[in-house]
Amino acid sequence: GICAETHHWTGGINTSWSNPCNWNKSRLPNEDATVIIPNNVANFPQVDINTQVKMVKLASNAMLTILTGYQLLLENE
Repeated sequence: GICAETHHWTGGINTSWSNPCNWNKSRLPNEDATVIIPNNVANFPQVDINTQVKMVKLASNAMLTILTGYQLLLENE
């Protein structure tokens, strides 16, 4: 891993997890990232790639969808 970091989902463009413009850092979270998904976004994320992150924190009433055929792996601490 590199450095632990936090990525906030903004959903500013669409629902695509793989679109860097949907993230506050304008790049995709990596395996060292904690992902924050708030409940006040226009578009909730849909995982459309195979990816791995450290942790996902879902706000209450927020939604995360993993599309058929793709995986979101979480680090097992």
